[in-house]
Amino acid sequence: MKILRKKIDAKGKLDQQITIIPFGDIHWGSKACDEKLADAVIKRILEEENTYWIGMGDMCEFINKSDKRFDAGILADWITVKDMSALSMAQAKYAIKKLGPIAHKCLDFIKGNHEGSILYKYEFDIYNYMVAELKKAASIPEEETFGGGIYSWLLLNIGCTKTTTRTIRFNIHHGWTGGRLDGAKALNMQRWLWNHDCDICLMGHAHNTMTQKAAVERINEAGKVYIHTRRGAYTGTFLRTTVEDAESYSERKGFYPLPVGGVEVNIRPGFYKDRSDRFVKLES
Repeated sequence: MKILRKKIDAKGKLDQQITIIPFGDIHWGSKACDEKLADAVIKRILEEENTYWIGMGDMCEFINKSDKRFDAGILADWITVKDMSALSMAQAKYAIKKLGPIAHKCLDFIKGNHEGSILYKYEFDIYNYMVAELKKAASIPEEETFGGGIYSWLLLNIGCTKTTTRTIRFNIHHGWTGGRLDGAKALNMQRWLWNHDCDICLMGHAHNTMTQKAAVERINEAGKVYIHTRRGAYTGTFLRTTVEDAESYSERKGFYPLPVGGVEVNIRPGFYKDRSDRFVKLES
């Protein structure tokens, strides 16, 4: 687990909306990846001044030839015969080329299980390779933390005016919950929100797009009881369940269709003057 600290300047505009897009489970390298939609998200992040992103892991497919899940028929059309000699590296370079222009707007970059499998099976840390390359693209000093690993806390400090700041506490995990129905995922998120004192929890991996709230009772220094709302989300995927002229892993396993896309966090830090849960909105 790592702790990251980031700052955003709202430039004195109390009604300024800041948007954060959790962007992960893209699976570049698979024919089932909806690259047009992923490109549209990248374009939006690049062009909108107050829009940022968090990498949620599984950015590429990262299934090599020796993996029992490997199927040449489901590889993306842009993968060449030459790429097959170093398939994971070809996919990582492709992802870096896509993400490089928005690297400076990344608040955290999480490691997914697909990145982790390259290290565990092939003894090459593809995740930290991507972190290093994206830091170069963003001109981030080497000593500054950029990637949070598979699990991190992000303390996001937003400057509203010279004297007013807001801090949003993000709890971010690539995720681990599976299952075909929403129930297990919803219960897992509810338990996690009860056990982690955050404002927003983000999880990937499950490929679902779900938002959820949990309430906890607190008492402040003045002895006043109030309810703090914690928000959680499964951040979706860009991997289609089915694909024409190929047999996807999801098809073979009989997974149910899932919507492609994700969620976004909208923050208006100066809109309310009391509790953070009053100015944060999490939308699917």
